Amino acid sequence: MLGIALVSQFITYQIYPFLPPDQLRTYQEAYMIRAFFLIAPIMLIEMFTGLQMIIRIGDFRLHRLVRADMAILIAIWLITFLFELPLHLAVREETWNVNIQQSLLIGNFARVLLWSVKGYLVIKMIPHFYAVTNQ
Repeated sequence: MLGIALVSQFITYQIYPFLPPDQLRTYQEAYMIRAFFLIAPIMLIEMFTGLQMIIRIGDFRLHRLVRADMAILIAIWLITFLFELPLHLAVREETWNVNIQQSLLIGNFARVLLWSVKGYLVIKMIPHFYAVTNQ
């Protein structure tokens, strides 16, 4: 997901100001449909995987990392559904304005940071996970 967020940050959202209003709406419609079918399953897999790890793993050190990972994922979901999705809908419905682009960039940057921390936590989990599964 970090890679997708980086592409959105540095490519997708940067294209918006260059598109004429009628093409922006068409582009946004296509982007939202394609992004949904790519991103939604990945986000659901992240959530279900984290929940399964919380339920099945008894190692407290690993459990703390998984809970921190899940807290970050919940924050990402909140940013996505409370801020980013309404902004994408606004792009689809309105003519372009720089405030929407700035808001998309800020919200997405927050998600980039959170996914970066999440990636770090996953890397920290690996040795604990192998220790738990090899017992």
